[in-house]
Amino acid sequence: EGRSKAIGIGVGVISYPLLRMPGWNRESIGYHADDGKLFHQAGWGAAFGPVCKKGDRMGVGIDYEVGRGERKNRVWFTRNGEMVGHAVDFQRPMKGHYPL
Repeated sequence: EGRSKAIGIGVGVISYPLLRMPGWNRESIGYHADDGKLFHQAGWGAAFGPVCKKGDRMGVGIDYEVGRGERKNRVWFTRNGEMVGHAVDFQRPMKGHYPL
């Protein structure tokens, strides 16, 4: 219902530019409700899950225990309490991930 009708959730570094959608910049990942795409450190996304609509509840989870020796985290997304797409493992930044 917003002006641009674009909503995304994800995780990224603490210094992530808040005027950018989650996943568009380095060291971030995001699921965008307006097109159902997953954006992973790039301005273009890949088909991932359903488009969300008014009333849907989006969520993001992160597992810090995956690949502990390799500095990796596992991230997943939900819509109305159900997992969307698949979990994604990616490199953990030195200062960790933060919600976007």
